[in-house]
Amino acid sequence: MRALRSIIPVRHACRSIHQGVSFDKSERHGFDPHSHVSESKTPPSCWYTSENIFEEEKDRVFGRDKSSNNSNWIPGALWNNLDEPGKYESGVFLNEPYLFVNDEGNSRAFYNVCQHHAAKLVNGCGSANSLTCPYHGWQYKLDGRLQMATKLKGIKNFKASQIKLKSIDSHRWGPLMFLNFFNQQNTFPDLKVLNDRMRIFLQGDHVDNFHKHYQHVKTCTYRVKSNWKVVLENYLDGGYHVRYLHKGLDAQLDSKSYTVERFENYSIQSAAPSKESSRSEKDFKDRIGDLGALYAYIYPNWMVNIYTSMADFNVVVPVDVNTTDIVYHYFFHKSRVDDLDFVSRGLEASHQVQMEDTEICESVQMGLNSSGYENGYYAPELEHIAHHFHQLLYKDLSNKRINL
Repeated sequence: MRALRSIIPVRHACRSIHQGVSFDKSERHGFDPHSHVSESKTPPSCWYTSENIFEEEKDRVFGRDKSSNNSNWIPGALWNNLDEPGKYESGVFLNEPYLFVNDEGNSRAFYNVCQHHAAKLVNGCGSANSLTCPYHGWQYKLDGRLQMATKLKGIKNFKASQIKLKSIDSHRWGPLMFLNFFNQQNTFPDLKVLNDRMRIFLQGDHVDNFHKHYQHVKTCTYRVKSNWKVVLENYLDGGYHVRYLHKGLDAQLDSKSYTVERFENYSIQSAAPSKESSRSEKDFKDRIGDLGALYAYIYPNWMVNIYTSMADFNVVVPVDVNTTDIVYHYFFHKSRVDDLDFVSRGLEASHQVQMEDTEICESVQMGLNSSGYENGYYAPELEHIAHHFHQLLYKDLSNKRINL
């Protein structure tokens, strides 16, 4: 116990050294976005421990700064919760309450904030003909316009026709609904290659018909005591860690077929199923299936993991500089969704992988907070997609144009 007490102040001292560092001041610590991955060092540890940099990420990466020229889309809801008129789903991202609603077949997104005294209008998912504030009863149409407000006798400088909920740009892709907090009518990223690869698992169908082939089974959240970028870098090491960390999953994949590809604002990793008839207590061959595995990361914070008979979509949600939530949306192919044993084993195998990832990410965060590390290195043939992620992040944080 004494040793533990002697260590803890050191970690906090290191954190206090970094937490006042801004992004601009961090540039001198060695990450050069213009360098080739083979010559580049990884970003400095203050990128993962500085409160100031975390606040700048909220502004410039995720959209709190409306004057920024950036345009990043954040998953915020599931389409199956909005597939009929009147259905809605609400959530919170970095303290921004939002809601999606199906208005007569038109998907809309708003800040989930009443224009009277700022109370949240709805919680969770549901269905309604209008949105009524639980505080003072102000009522809004599904298109966001104020429909009714009582007890306003004597009010001046008020026109009900001009009162409406503040809108957020939204977009649907596959089973997910997206938000763009920058509100600049930006277009959704071009995911053509990913869309084409997804067709392999959808019998040639388009990704927007994902719901016809796979059914949502479960959504859950894992909390990881690490910076959000650590979580993503673990995903973006080109399968480097799978052999060492995920022995159950590794036994089901043909490592020699593992490929890593990068595109403008996303990357794809894929592998064929193992040719060996291997068994593992932690994973099983039938989960991967004949089509193998496809793993896609789309900047800034979401991933697609799809196998022959199951898929999960992950949303990485920054909580604070040392804490991250990962939201998992699980889907199973409709031909297997009623096989409860398969579903249970598939969920357990995925859970095992996430527990292994959680442990290593938390270990990395401890190291980043220590005095024993400043910059690291890339394995160029595998981790060039992690380097690409750092370039995109640098571009957003610096507002500088770079050649990717």
